[in-house]
Amino acid sequence: AISRRGSVYMMAGGTNFGFMNGANIDTDESPARYRPTITSYDYDAPIREWGELSAKYHEIRGLLNRNGALPPKDVWEEALEIGEVTLPNSVALFDVLDVVAGQEVESEYPLTMEEIDQGYGFLLYTFVGNHSAVFGEEGGEPTVLDLSQVHDRAQVFANGKSLEPVLYRQDTSQPKLVTVPAGTTSLRILVENMGRINYGPVEWLHDRKGLLDGVSAGGHPLVGWRHCRLDLRENHRFLPEHDDFRFIGSARGRARENPPVGPGSRPRFYFGEFDTGGRRGYTFLRAEGKGVVWVNGFNVGRFWSNGGPQKTLFIPDGLMQAGRNEVVILQLHPSESSSKIKLQSIAELE
Repeated sequence: AISRRGSVYMMAGGTNFGFMNGANIDTDESPARYRPTITSYDYDAPIREWGELSAKYHEIRGLLNRNGALPPKDVWEEALEIGEVTLPNSVALFDVLDVVAGQEVESEYPLTMEEIDQGYGFLLYTFVGNHSAVFGEEGGEPTVLDLSQVHDRAQVFANGKSLEPVLYRQDTSQPKLVTVPAGTTSLRILVENMGRINYGPVEWLHDRKGLLDGVSAGGHPLVGWRHCRLDLRENHRFLPEHDDFRFIGSARGRARENPPVGPGSRPRFYFGEFDTGGRRGYTFLRAEGKGVVWVNGFNVGRFWSNGGPQKTLFIPDGLMQAGRNEVVILQLHPSESSSKIKLQSIAELE
């Protein structure tokens, strides 16, 4: 909006790089509904996220330039159209925990991110209690687990296979239940911090992340957990003094040719390269599924192709090399399309 004094909010769009997207809380609904913010902070501003001067900008400029006193317009350069890129190699997230994860913590009951001094990213819970007492023997009755408070998104894995449903904090209409097969000998729960609440009533700003109320079966809590923090915040190009930002190189060394994937597959890191042909500029990356993107070691942000209005991620020219560039994608739900991305000149923001 433009006030009578001429202020504009917001004049120029931006980007919530990495895991800095944040979230809102909608207290008009009952119960209050958690609403994570997307990576883009474009907001249809007069100057778009990537620097384009929109029709709205020209209208405002014309209004302010009736006497012709404004300087010439800035020149806006168009984005690079690179096309489809194949990511030929990958490795399962759980196979590289020793190089991508922080220090492990064990406790009787599940802890939150804050209790293990973690701010962002993912937290992997591994049940280290008595599996046979909880899940019985193979061929018996399955066990229903209750994850009553998930902040913000949980994938449950039994014997390495991803189970349905995925549990979402914002889905307040259903209990957080998942059925685990009898005879399960390995149980893991991967919880994603989808953004901390940064707007709304003050009582909601203490936004704890992880499994807030433990895990139970038949009303009995599961006892014995190992916590593995996955900050995944690598930005080593800009913070070279931090060795803990170098996990991508270590994980890449274990990547192999992509195996067949499908429903139930574990999360995977996909690795590939693209060449700009000597050009320097910005582009927009489109990937299918849900996950996180790094370009030349920088955490660009999250993507979720069918989970919201944003279909492409803005890759600024400051991250791009005039030649070979590396792209790494963490796919939370690998599919046959996970090994393909597209680098295009058009942003897709619905």
